[in-house]
Amino acid sequence: MKMQSTIRKSTEKPLLLLIIAGQFFSVAQAAENSWRFSGFGTIGGSWLSSSTADFATNTQPTGVGRTNEFDWGVDSRLGVQLDVDLTENIRLTAQAVSERNPDKTMTPYLSLASLRYEFENGLAVRLGRLQPASYLAAEYRLANFANPWVRTPETVYGLFPLVAQEAIEVRYPLETEYGVFTSWVGVSAYDTKASRSNEGGTDALKGRNGVYLGLKWQYGLWLAHFTWARTELTYTSPSIKAALTAMNWFDPIAAQQLAMNRAPISLASLGMTYEGSDWLMMAEWARRDSDSGLASAWGAYVTLGRHFDEALIYATVGRRDSLGYRASSNHPIANLIIQQIFAAQNYSQWTGSVGASYPVMENILLKCQVDWIAPDKGSYGPYTNNDPLRYNLNNPSIETLVSVNLDFVF
Repeated sequence: MKMQSTIRKSTEKPLLLLIIAGQFFSVAQAAENSWRFSGFGTIGGSWLSSSTADFATNTQPTGVGRTNEFDWGVDSRLGVQLDVDLTENIRLTAQAVSERNPDKTMTPYLSLASLRYEFENGLAVRLGRLQPASYLAAEYRLANFANPWVRTPETVYGLFPLVAQEAIEVRYPLETEYGVFTSWVGVSAYDTKASRSNEGGTDALKGRNGVYLGLKWQYGLWLAHFTWARTELTYTSPSIKAALTAMNWFDPIAAQQLAMNRAPISLASLGMTYEGSDWLMMAEWARRDSDSGLASAWGAYVTLGRHFDEALIYATVGRRDSLGYRASSNHPIANLIIQQIFAAQNYSQWTGSVGASYPVMENILLKCQVDWIAPDKGSYGPYTNNDPLRYNLNNPSIETLVSVNLDFVF
C-alpha cells in the first residue's frame, strides 16, 4: 500500500452536498443569524522529467510523468465553504471540495461538516466531520493560498493519509505572558478508499478507535506545533492478501502479525514557524510507527524564504526514510515474503526545491516551484504507477519536477 500517493476520503454524492448546504441556508434564514459563503481553489500544471513513474500527491492514484507528460490534476482543486452562526456561541460549517479522486474522477466530496460550541472561557467543542490537524498546515492544506509552497512537502505530509474524519474534539486556548497555548484532544474514526499501487481499482480503508492530542504555541512571529495520534487501521488489497495467504502456509503467526486488521498505527509530529516582514523559516518532523505490514517511517523538511516587497522566494530541503520491518520469521520462505512486502514500501528519498510566490491580484497568488527528487537505491521515492520494466529501482535517477499554480480565494 503506497500511503503517500493512494489514500483519500471516499467521495460523496453531489446531491447530498446540495441537501446539506440547503439545510444550512434554511437554518440561517429561520434563525435570522449571519451566514458566510466563501471559497478557494488552485489551478495548477506540472511537468516531470521521468516517463517511468508518476508523481502524485497523497490523495491520487496517478499524476504527472508516466501517465501524462504535462498534468493539470496534481494540485488543481475547487472548494466552497458555508459558515452559519446560529448564536454567538454556536457555528455550523460545511465544506465541499472537488479534486482528483482515487478513481480518477473529480466528483465533489464533503470535506467538512461540523458543529462548534464555544464557552465563555474560550473552551470549544467540535463534532462532526473534521480535517486532521496532524501537521502545521494539515488542517488547512486544501486552501493552499495560505501556504508558501506550491504544495505541502510530501516528505512529511505523505507519511499518513490526510482524510476527513468523524470526530469529537475539545480545544482550549490559554493566554500567558509567554504566548498563547492552544491544546486539543479528540476521538475519531473514518472510512475511506485506497487506490491500489500500480494496478486499477480501490480497496476499503478504515480507521477506528482513533485518539489524538495536540499543542500549539504562538508568540509574536513564532509558532510551534506538536501532535500525537493513534488509530486502529484495517486495510487489505489483492496483492497483500495473496502474500499473506502464501505466508500463512509457512508461518501463520507472522502472517497474523502483518495483517492490517485493526492494526495500531501511531503518528507524532513537531513543527515550528517564524515569519516576519523579511524572513520565513519553517521546519517540521514526523514519524509513523507500526508493528503490522505497514512499514514505519519518518520524514522532515526545512524551508527558508525571503520576502522582497510582495514577492516571496524560498528554498526547501526534505528527507524521508523508511525504517524497514520489525516482523521476522524462522522459516526462510516466510522471511522472504516479509522482505518483499516491506521492500515494496521503500520510499526513502532526498528532495530539494526552490520556488517563488507573487500576488497578481489581491486574492490570487502565482506560484512557481522546481523540485529535484532523488530516491535512495532500492526506493520508489514519492512515485506511484511505476513502470516495472523501465523504472531503475536499483539506481533511481534524480528527476526534475516543475509546477506552476494559481492559488485563489473568494
